Amino acid sequence: MVYSSIYASDRVFFAKVLFTIDIALQTHWRSCSSATDCLSVNNRVLQMSDIQDSILCLNFTQMLPKTILDKISSQENNEDRKPKIAEGKIPVKMDKEVTMINKTLFLIMIKTYTLPPER
Repeated sequence: MVYSSIYASDRVFFAKVLFTIDIALQTHWRSCSSATDCLSVNNRVLQMSDIQDSILCLNFTQMLPKTILDKISSQENNEDRKPKIAEGKIPVKMDKEVTMINKTLFLIMIKTYTLPPER
């Protein structure tokens, strides 16, 4: 519910969350490639509990690169050219995409929180 309400006021919210997840994955992969053994790998970066807390407390901030913002803007411009279904209504396709993103984020968070404990 929090994700949907934030998305209602910030149309790039999901892009920010996914970008944050990507940064964490990239950091983890760099750690994996440079570590000499499994114990030296930084797995804490994948837990993202601080990010989840900031989202739930409505304090989440993430700057997106201009290239991503430009891509989102061009897609929105293409959507604006399409005929409107009904003013003030969310198209069914958009609602399904938001639901799909929510499910994906939920699965990512579940997998993140079920990582094996650190040694």
